[in-house]
Amino acid sequence: MSISLKTTENLYQLIFESARDGIILSDLEKGKVLVANPIAAKMHGYSHKVFCGLTLQRLINEQALPLLKEDFNAIKQGKPIERVVKNIHKDGSQFWVEWRAEGIK
Repeated sequence: MSISLKTTENLYQLIFESARDGIILSDLEKGKVLVANPIAAKMHGYSHKVFCGLTLQRLINEQALPLLKEDFNAIKQGKPIERVVKNIHKDGSQFWVEWRAEGIK
């Protein structure tokens, strides 16, 4: 049985939107959120519409910003990254998150 491309796309979209972990696709050059699933926006205290387009620097604890640059360089070299850092909620409170990332070509 063959599944159509449209069906496959719909399944991937359903998985992305219903994941219980926050998923963020970002532009490494601009440092902006391109696309995120609803839980990523919710955990940071933003509406989904507002969240997409925010800079990553706005979401990350100031002490972790040097790590972000280091991680961007690793990702550009094709290396996956994994670390635990504090992110910033819209109200300024901080919470622990686990970053797992790699580049998409």
